Amino acid sequence: MAEEKKSDFELESELEPQKRKKALRLTRTTADRLVSNVIERARAINADPDMLNWVTKVALFGSHLKGKERPGDVDIAYQLQRRESDGARWRKAAMERVRAAHAAGRRFSTYIDELGWDQDEVRLKLKNRSAGLSLHGWWDLEGLIRETKGTIEYRLIYEYQPHGSTNFETLERRVRY
Repeated sequence: MAEEKKSDFELESELEPQKRKKALRLTRTTADRLVSNVIERARAINADPDMLNWVTKVALFGSHLKGKERPGDVDIAYQLQRRESDGARWRKAAMERVRAAHAAGRRFSTYIDELGWDQDEVRLKLKNRSAGLSLHGWWDLEGLIRETKGTIEYRLIYEYQPHGSTNFETLERRVRY
């Protein structure tokens, strides 16, 4: 009887348990450092006149906020605001950023990826290749608030007001709708 050839997917599935490693956990010190670094990078983004978006809010939520001694990651939500309100000027500036990214060697799979580059660029700068950071758009946090009927805890750790003063005060919030 001829042996049936297994598909690549079946072979990968058999190997998967052998490849899995125990997930590394962060120490509180490392998690605190990651939070501080995100705030520093948000300030740097807001100070960079070439960036097309401001980081207006950064919030901490999840296991690190709850005080877990060895969190698996640090959950951060961020909110962006376009610097340019005129659509035509913003689009021109966005295409310049895409051209600069192409010149620096970045490749985009689709035109849609190019259209979203202004936001992706900020996200990549905030994350800074840190495996311990889990970044979420502000809409994700708002969705969690709705799903949990407002019981999710978060801490606003950075807030920037583009056309006024910057408020660096840390606020503790328990949001209820």
